[in-house]
Amino acid sequence: MRTLVLLSVLCLVTMVALTSADGSCKYLYNELVEARKTLYVEDLPECEEDGSFSAKQCNDANSSCWCSSPDGLLLQGTMTENGASLQCY
Repeated sequence: MRTLVLLSVLCLVTMVALTSADGSCKYLYNELVEARKTLYVEDLPECEEDGSFSAKQCNDANSSCWCSSPDGLLLQGTMTENGASLQCY
């Protein structure tokens, strides 16, 4: 359990660092695909064609979803445990 928590924190820190390096969802997506070769990466971000983050992001492992800004930041108060009905714009 401790290892899983540490890996989750590592992945989150990595996502923040990679996002801030370029600000592009597609850049982060590609880096995480590459990282999957050696690390456990749970989910990949959903991206728009222009490279920005999709308004709705989800974690398939625990069915949580949240609304995201175009630059990938969590919009406060939008995290849900079952995101099936979550509407993000």
